Order: sequence, then C-alpha cells, then structure tokens
Amino acid sequence: MTTSIAFFAMLSSKGGVGSFSVGVSSLICFFIAFLAYKKVSHNIISRSDWFFFTLALCAIPLWYMTDSALNAVILLSVIDTLGFIPTFKKAYYYPFEEKLIFFIIMIIKDMFTLMALEEYSLTTLLFLVTLNISTIIFVIMVFVRRRVKSNPCIIQNYTLDKKRKI
Repeated sequence: MTTSIAFFAMLSSKGGVGSFSVGVSSLICFFIAFLAYKKVSHNIISRSDWFFFTLALCAIPLWYMTDSALNAVILLSVIDTLGFIPTFKKAYYYPFEEKLIFFIIMIIKDMFTLMALEEYSLTTLLFLVTLNISTIIFVIMVFVRRRVKSNPCIIQNYTLDKKRKI
C-alpha cells in the first residue's frame, strides 16, 4: 500500500519515468500479497499488519487535506521504515533464513530509479532514499549476523578482550 501511494505522490511531483519502477514494484507487491492470501489456508493477519495498513491509508487524506504530496511521502517513509522492523528482528535471530539476493536486487533497482527520476525534490527522493538506506542497513546486519552465528568465537574473543582491559 505504501509503495502505491508513494508512486502516485512521486508521479504528481514530476518524478516522471523514474517513478514507474515504484509503480511496477507496487503492482508486484499486490500480486504477491494476493498469491500469499490464496495459498495460505490459515490467513493470519496480525494486529501490527492492520495497524500499518491503516496508517498507510491515512496518508491519502493527509495528502488531500494538506494538498502536499510531501506530507504523504514523509508519513509513508516513516510507516515503511517501521513496517520493516519485524523483518529486521526475524533476520537478526535467524539470519540464514533470509534470501539476500532479493534485497540486493531491490537496492540496485532503487539506485537506477533514483538516477531515472526526471525531477529531484524531497517528494521524489525521500521514499526511495529511506527505503534504500533501510535495506542497505538490513543487508549489512544480516551479513554480520551470519558471520557471528557461523563463528561464535568472534563474540567470545571480543568479550574476553574487553574483560582483560577492565
């Protein structure tokens, strides 16, 4: 939902052709959500899912009432970042369960999208930059956690060195 609203905000702020990849991403997200809903027989939608969905929908009247796409993009960027927290938490504890290639492709796609924007403004850049920074931090965190989990001596040696200095 956030991606589709951000797409329309970017488009209305003269993002041009560069905003099309955000629109395509939005369609893909809706398609994946539809397939997941159809495939899983015990559709569990958590309270936090409903909370973020409702919050994302609030961006539309905010945009309408303030007549500013930037206000909607700010809210959507915050919502998207907060909505990423459960993924961070899961990946922190189970770093080998994440398929990082998806996130790396997303970073590359967003870099090309940033270069393809026809007009640069806070409205056209904020959502993509926030998403990209969050994703880059996520990928780095997963790499670090994989290394720590596969070699617990890293942490042990670090804590022993700390104790020796004290």
